[in-house]
Amino acid sequence: MECISNFKKKKTGDGTDGRLEVWLRFKVARQFLTPLTRLINMGFATKKRGKTPLGRAMSYTLKGCMEGTYPNIRVNPELVQLSNGSAVIPLSATAERQGDLIQISWRPDSDGVGCFHDDGIIVCAYHVESSVAGINEMAAVRSDGRTELVLPVQLADKPVHVYAMAHCRDKKNFSKTIYLGEHW
Repeated sequence: MECISNFKKKKTGDGTDGRLEVWLRFKVARQFLTPLTRLINMGFATKKRGKTPLGRAMSYTLKGCMEGTYPNIRVNPELVQLSNGSAVIPLSATAERQGDLIQISWRPDSDGVGCFHDDGIIVCAYHVESSVAGINEMAAVRSDGRTELVLPVQLADKPVHVYAMAHCRDKKNFSKTIYLGEHW
């Protein structure tokens, strides 16, 4: 049988057709996001048919958070979003670490459109290499202006990436995530 297609596989410099790079990008993004699934399920919740929270987070990560070239591909933690919505982000947020305690503060005023004094604030600390993340156990609201996060025992002596987000009282609308830096 004779082949009638003129389609030629496009080869990259390493002799592959690009599938390995796509597979690796997907694998690296998935490994980064998996420990954060509980938070992503809240922050990226949607009622759109065929759209899952993790799928939306993966799409965002693959499109805008990947760095490097094959085989040295990684996720840039500063660009990651763990939530997405129209709630107002905590304004002027900062984080400071003292041992296993991270103190987060923000401007407590709630004078913005879509911003209320009882909006919840969630803080997440994440150590990528050990795939361990922790969130604040104590409920914090926008009017508090501050909260604390006691790191899990596994993270007490490790650097962590800190993220914060706001949500309305019924947790149906979230803000975008703000990155508060890597803390040692």
